[in-house]
Amino acid sequence: MNNTIKTICYLSFIVILNSCSNKSMKVVDFGSTDSKMYFIPLDQLSETRDTNDFINKYRNFYIDDTSFLKIFSDELIGEKTQRQRSNCRYAFQLVQDSIMKFGGILDIRNGIILTSDFYHFDLNRFNQHKDKFKRLDSYEINCYSIKQTKTLLKAFENHGGLISGYSRLVDKSFHNYYGRTKVMMEPIQIKFDESLDSRDLIKKKLDIDDIEIMSFLMGENDSLEVQVLSVSDFSDNLPKEIKVIESYTDSIDLPFNVYDLEKSVIDMIIQKNSINDYKLTDLNKKTTGNTILKKIQFIK
Repeated sequence: MNNTIKTICYLSFIVILNSCSNKSMKVVDFGSTDSKMYFIPLDQLSETRDTNDFINKYRNFYIDDTSFLKIFSDELIGEKTQRQRSNCRYAFQLVQDSIMKFGGILDIRNGIILTSDFYHFDLNRFNQHKDKFKRLDSYEINCYSIKQTKTLLKAFENHGGLISGYSRLVDKSFHNYYGRTKVMMEPIQIKFDESLDSRDLIKKKLDIDDIEIMSFLMGENDSLEVQVLSVSDFSDNLPKEIKVIESYTDSIDLPFNVYDLEKSVIDMIIQKNSINDYKLTDLNKKTTGNTILKKIQFIK
């Protein structure tokens, strides 16, 4: 593994699958009133992703035509099949009455959909209804402050925005913390692909209450550098072998995405909350770096 950041705050769609895909599609009425299905490319983060005309053309989009959503569930999804490798996938979520009802992964290269299992998907018929695809307003925002990030997250949600980003950090638990500290510790036996176990091991080593592990990476001389979110400054309570390399601060580099809000609304919210230092990127124009959807609740 190289020495670039290897976070345990995975940009992951696993939450979608765990929370929704164990439901049978038959118990969800895809064609009910106020249904909306969101599609976000999963593989724009991949540096080695395949070029795909569909993703390049449609990027982030949604479908709110309930008659077509009914066709989507009843006629486009076929028999079970085997998983195939692909770098051209979408995460999708069906939202009804501001609540996520169903989600999964759509492989638009191989015509496979992943819900409770892998199924054939009729891409030809799906593409025949491309007039139903509507551009989804999609922006990445970074305002470099924990306090201001929490303010924006709440404001965007209150305006009906769809929030995604580093799972476990842009959800409700993020609002419990007020500062970030970076520490260096001796390496411990952790598995980078098992984030919850690794996070618990690091917390146990730090021996501090009310913290959240933001990220970790292997530093020089095989040391472990860990970014920690906390309620207050805990540096005086650390074991002697753990060194603080960045003191407790409000500053943070934690971009997140907001979908389904027009730029004029985003600009209004930013101005109203006096956010001066921030970066706003239109994801429908950005060539890489789209963030993967996580489990979402809407607040209208």
